[in-house]
Order: sequence, then C-alpha cells, then structure tokens
Amino acid sequence: MKLNRKVKLIPFLLWILIILVVSSWPSLKSPETGIFEFDKLAHMGQYFIAGLLLFYYLYSTNLIIRILYIRFSFLALFSVADEFHQLFIPGRGFSLFDALANLVGVFFSLLISLFVLKRLCYIKSNKKRSLS
Repeated sequence: MKLNRKVKLIPFLLWILIILVVSSWPSLKSPETGIFEFDKLAHMGQYFIAGLLLFYYLYSTNLIIRILYIRFSFLALFSVADEFHQLFIPGRGFSLFDALANLVGVFFSLLISLFVLKRLCYIKSNKKRSLS
C-alpha cells in the first residue's frame, strides 16, 4: 500500500515543529565539551536531519529533480529565520555562528541527498541495461 503525499510529509513537518518548540524555550544551556561547542553540533544535526527528512519526502513522491534545490533553499532560509526568531525569546538571541551551523547541516544533508540520488539513478540505469 502506498502512502499519499501528505502522509509522507508528516515526519518532516513534525521535525520542524520540534525545532521550533526547542528554539522557543528560554535560556537553553548546552554542555561544555572544551573541544567544540556541543551547541554547534546540535544545530548542524537538527538541520541535517531536517534535510534528510525533506529528501525522503521529495524522493518518495517523485518531486526530487524538479524542486530539490528550491526546497533546500527554503530550508536554509528557515534555518536562519529560526535563529532570528530567537531574538524575541527571553534569554535567547541571534547567533551568526548558530545560523552558520544550521546552514552547514542543510548543506551536508543536500550533499548526502545528491549522492544518494546519483547512486539510485546509477542503480536504475544498470538494471535497465541488464534487462535489455
């Protein structure tokens, strides 16, 4: 049974909702690691996961080629807007480095998505050649 397009969008939308809820909490403190701020890894990770969930939706609904870059551009803009929105949360503020970490997460998820897409296309083309 195939899921319809709206149902396949739910994981991405839920993840975005989680990001918004967490970024709306006042004064979140992240653990100090001394080597690299855990906070930046969390920012990269949350938008990396969002990008992969977006790729799942686009690929599973055959929308991948036409709008991949447009959707990932939207996600990049959303990641910066999320940082801007924190200006209005008590104890929080806009951080250029957090915004950059968000963008790095989006960028890496786009790279992984393009790699996976290329591999899937390569596998499909090899199957077609072997059948003929």
